[in-house]
Amino acid sequence: MEIFNNYLEQAKNKEASDIYLVAGQRPMAKIHGTLEPLDNKEVDQDLLAEFVFNILPTDEAREKVAQGYEFDVIYTLKDTRYRTNIHLQQGMFALSIRIIATEIPTPEFLGFPPVIHKFAQLKKGLILLTGSTASGKSSVIAAIINMINSEKRAHIITIEDPIEFIYPKKQSIIEQRQIGLDSHSFYDALRASFRQDPDVIMIGELRDLETIETALMAAETGHLVLATIHSSSTVEAIGRIVNMFPAVQANQILNQLASNLIAVVSRELLKKKGGGRIAAYEIMINTPAVSSLIREHRLANIFSVMQMGAKDGMITMAQSKAELRSKNLIE
Repeated sequence: MEIFNNYLEQAKNKEASDIYLVAGQRPMAKIHGTLEPLDNKEVDQDLLAEFVFNILPTDEAREKVAQGYEFDVIYTLKDTRYRTNIHLQQGMFALSIRIIATEIPTPEFLGFPPVIHKFAQLKKGLILLTGSTASGKSSVIAAIINMINSEKRAHIITIEDPIEFIYPKKQSIIEQRQIGLDSHSFYDALRASFRQDPDVIMIGELRDLETIETALMAAETGHLVLATIHSSSTVEAIGRIVNMFPAVQANQILNQLASNLIAVVSRELLKKKGGGRIAAYEIMINTPAVSSLIREHRLANIFSVMQMGAKDGMITMAQSKAELRSKNLIE
């Protein structure tokens, strides 16, 4: 255990975002977007297997992993939490580990554009966060929820796999439900939340048709829903949702999105001049013009509206990067 704990602490001290432990390869950390070795020695297969079985929470989890199932677990070391994905490659264990910030990042640290601050004041609708892996989607949602927690009394339910940030006790009551521990699936937990009278629902990831359908229903029935979805842009996120449904349901889903979507936010981390990284944002706000384009399934035209939508808080990724360049913050 000690050698791997040392790797984790070493990576944390170097401000790494991720750690990769693969049997038979050098331990690596991603530091400001660049991979760097933590040791020149290769990771021992038997020692890594011992570490894996020590950090798994139950015998059932150990049995699943031994059978070759992937498994996500939060490992805590000296008050720092590490989101760990355990999997096999070439028949040997491999771990992809994300270092979770001890404190929930502030809007200032995340570089929130002003319009995102307004999301915490909303009472209903759907807000989507998208972007590549490790772009900070979870951090943005956590910061919004923490703003709600600080500013008003609300019943908030988060559905996560696994639970990442732990929210402090402030004005709201927050229930954090972990898939595999507190519920069987995102869909089951989301469906059950209707009987728990929440004001705000956070969904860790929109993975399947049933979960998306229920999330839209939640937004439609007076809940504020925040969720992440994997896509490369704001407009693509809408297209991905529509394409997951059978063609006969397309009009229904387009109408629900047009009526209940608040915004889609995409985030990208860029190398900052002088070291470190900085975020660029793409923001699509569901204005009447955007709503009409969604309802008519003219998604390709939304980009033009976004280019001209600064007064509504919209910005394209290209515009965001140009702004950072003008401030001499990125190359």
